[in-house]
Amino acid sequence: MISKSAILGASIGLALSALLLTGSSRVSAITSNSQLPPDVAQLRDKGVKLAAQGRYYDARAALLSASSRAMALGLSRPAAMNLVSAGGCLYLALNFRDAENDFERARDLARSTGEMAALAAAENNLANLYLHIGERTKALEVARQALAGREGNADASIHGKLLFQEALALAETNRFSEAEPFYRSAIEELTDQNDLDAAARIEGAYGAELLKADRLDEAEDTLGRGLELVRIHRLNASANILTSLAELKSRRGDVLSAVNLFRAALEAPANLSPTWGIRAREGRFFLARGDVVRALDDFREARRVALEMRADIVPADQDRIQLESNDELTWVIEGLVEAGNRQARKTGDHKVLQETFDAAEQDRMWSLRALVPSPNDWRTRLPNHYWELLAQYQTLERTAVTARSPEAEQRIEKLKAELQGIEKAAAGAHTEVSSSQSALEHARSVLDDDAVLFSFLITKTSAWIWAVDRGHVDVYPLPSPSRIEAEAKAFNDAARRGDLTSPAAADLYRDLFGSVPNAYLKHRRWLIEPDGPLLGLPLAALRPEPGEFLVERAALESIPGALLLERGAVSSNASFVGIGDPIYNGADARYRGSSGKPDLTLPRLPNTTGELDACSRAWGSSHSTILTGSAATAQGVETALSSGADIVHFATHVITAPGEFRSGLIALSLDGTGGMGLLGPREIVARPVTSSLVVMNGCHSGQGDPLPSTGLMGLTRAWIGAGAKAVISTGWDVPDTTAQSLMTDLYSALRASPEQGVSAALRQAQLYALRRDADQSAKTTGSQWAAYSLLSRIP
Repeated sequence: MISKSAILGASIGLALSALLLTGSSRVSAITSNSQLPPDVAQLRDKGVKLAAQGRYYDARAALLSASSRAMALGLSRPAAMNLVSAGGCLYLALNFRDAENDFERARDLARSTGEMAALAAAENNLANLYLHIGERTKALEVARQALAGREGNADASIHGKLLFQEALALAETNRFSEAEPFYRSAIEELTDQNDLDAAARIEGAYGAELLKADRLDEAEDTLGRGLELVRIHRLNASANILTSLAELKSRRGDVLSAVNLFRAALEAPANLSPTWGIRAREGRFFLARGDVVRALDDFREARRVALEMRADIVPADQDRIQLESNDELTWVIEGLVEAGNRQARKTGDHKVLQETFDAAEQDRMWSLRALVPSPNDWRTRLPNHYWELLAQYQTLERTAVTARSPEAEQRIEKLKAELQGIEKAAAGAHTEVSSSQSALEHARSVLDDDAVLFSFLITKTSAWIWAVDRGHVDVYPLPSPSRIEAEAKAFNDAARRGDLTSPAAADLYRDLFGSVPNAYLKHRRWLIEPDGPLLGLPLAALRPEPGEFLVERAALESIPGALLLERGAVSSNASFVGIGDPIYNGADARYRGSSGKPDLTLPRLPNTTGELDACSRAWGSSHSTILTGSAATAQGVETALSSGADIVHFATHVITAPGEFRSGLIALSLDGTGGMGLLGPREIVARPVTSSLVVMNGCHSGQGDPLPSTGLMGLTRAWIGAGAKAVISTGWDVPDTTAQSLMTDLYSALRASPEQGVSAALRQAQLYALRRDADQSAKTTGSQWAAYSLLSRIP
C-alpha cells in the first residue's frame, strides 16, 4: 500500500511532512485558542501536549472531545479541524485505517457546514494518506480537487500547503517536472507568510526529489537552505533533511559525513521521519560498504517498527496487496535478508539463517495468509447489500470484456471501492497474522523424509535460494536478478510456443539449482516457492540434463508460502463436482432465455462433457455431480461449493478480466437474460470453500500478473485464499484430447495412491503423456503436458 519510492523511507518522511504542514499532526488548527470557548481550548491544548509526548491515542481522545464540544456549541470550524487533528494523531501512530475514517468524517462535516478552510485541510490530509498507502491516482485527484476547489475560499495560510500536496502527488506519480513549479511556489508563499517551519519542510521534500533525479548540486543547495532554516529558527524539521543529505554525501563518496548525518537524523526531534525509515536507509548505506553487521542491526530495527505499522493497515485484501508490494517495506526485508545471509554464510551462524528465512516467509504472502478462512471469518459478516453490489460489478465486468470505455471503467472502480469498504467493515479490527512457531520450524514439521523445500527471493539487486529439509537448512546466492529474469523469459516463451528443447531450460535450471548440493536435490518431492520472474513458469519442463525434464526426477508443486503448509491428503471417498460444456451463446439449442443478443458469447465446448464423465469414472466416487448446459451456471457452482464439494473440476473457457491484474474469469452459462456467468477472483474469495482440490482445465487458467511479495495474482491465488488446499491450472491452451487424457490419468493416479498426494498424481499423469509420445522427437518438441502446474498447501 505505501507509495513506491526509489529512496527508501523518503515518501514516508515526505508524507508526514505534508501532514504536518496542514496542522493536523502538529495539532495546531487554523482557529486560534483565543477564539475558542475555554473548555474547547483546554481540550485542544491537552491534545497538543499529549501528541508532542508521542501519546497519540490519548491525544486523539482529547481532540475528539474538543471536536464534540465545539459541535455542541455550534462551532463547526473548530469541530472539523479537531477531527482533522485527531486523524493526524492516528496517522503518526501508524493506524491508517482509523486515520482515514477521522479525515473522512472531518471532510463530510466541513463540506456540510461550508467550512472551506477545514475542508481544504481534511482533503489535503486524505490526499496525503492515499499517497502514503499507494493510491497515487486517487491522491492526485483529491489534491487537485482540494487546490482547485478552494482557490480564493481557503485561508491564505493553507494555500501554499495545498500547493505542496499537489507537488508531492505529482512527484510520486513520476511527474517531477510538473511538480517543480508547485514546490517553488509553495516555498515562496510560505516564506512570505513567515511560516518558516512549513517552508523548511518543503525545502527538504523538494531536495529529496532532486536527489532522486540525480541532480546532486541542486539537491545539496535546496537541502542546505532547509537545514539553515531549521537551525537558525530552531525548527522541528531536520530528520528528513539530514537523512537526504547523508545519502547525498554517500553518493559523493564522503563516507564520514554520511555516517555523521545519519546519526544526527536518528537523534533529531521525532515525528517527521519514522526512525524505521532512517534506519533502513542507513542499513542500505552500510550494506553497500560491506559492513553487514551494522547493516543487519539497522534492518532488524527497521523491520520491528515497520511490522507494527503493517498490522494497522485496513484489512481489505486489495489494501494488503498494495502494502505487500510496496518498495519501501520490500527494501527493509530485502536488506535484512541480504545482510543476514551474507553474515550467515560468512560465520556459519544458523540462527541468523533461520532469522532471514523466517523474515522472508512472514513478509511474503502476508496478504494471502490474512485471506485464508479462519474461525469467525469476515465473510460470514458481509451484508446482503454486498452481494447486490457484487452482482452489479460482475455485470459491468462482463460488459467491459467486449466494450471498454472510460465511463464503464470509472463505474467499475467505484464499485470496487464500495465493495472494498464493506469488506473492511466486515473484517473489523485487524491484527498481524502471526504464529508462535517459526516459519522454518513449521516447514520442517510438515515435510516428510523424502521432501525438500526450495524457497526463492529475487530482488532488484540480489537473488537467493533457501534449501530446507527435515534436518537441514542452507542458503545459496544465485546469479544476478537480471540474468535470471532474461533466462526465465526465454524459457517461458519457448515453452509456450511448444519448444521444450530451448537451451534456456538447461540454463535456468543450472542457475537456479547448480549451487545446491545433491543432498537436497536427491529428494523425490520438491516444494518450490517461486518469486519474481519465476512466478508462473512451467518448472516441470526445466532440464537438469540433456534429454531429461525435471518432472522425471521429482514430483513438483509450487507453494503459496511455508506458513500456509499443512498436513493432509485428498480423501479416497471425496465427492467430485464437474462443471463443463456451458451454454455460451443464444443460438445454442439448449438455451431457454430471452431472445436478445447477449453482450458476450463464446464458442461451445462440446467435448468437455466427455472429459467430465471420464474424470468422474477415473475418480470412482459414489458422490459425483456433473453440471453442464443450463446447470453450469454461477448459481449452480455456488450451490455445489456451499455443499462442501471436495474435488471441483472446471472444463470451461477462461477469459481475461479487464484491468484486474490480468486475472482469469471462469466463463459459465448464460442466464435467462443472456448475461454470461463469470467467476473471477473477487467472487471466489467472497465465499469460503473447503475443497481439497480445484482443477481449472481451461485455456490459460493460471494467468495473472506476478506482484512482488504477493506472488501470482489470479484465479489460483483466489482459490487458495478462499480455502482450497490445492489448485491445478494451465499456463496456455491445451487441445481437448490432451486435456482429457491427462486429466483422466491424474484422477486414476490419485485414486490409486491418494496418500501420495496431488503432486505425485500430476507427475504420473505428465509422465504418461511423455510416454505416449511415439518417438523421442515428439518428447522434446512441444508436448502439452508442461502447461499444467500445481499450487498447493499440502506437501
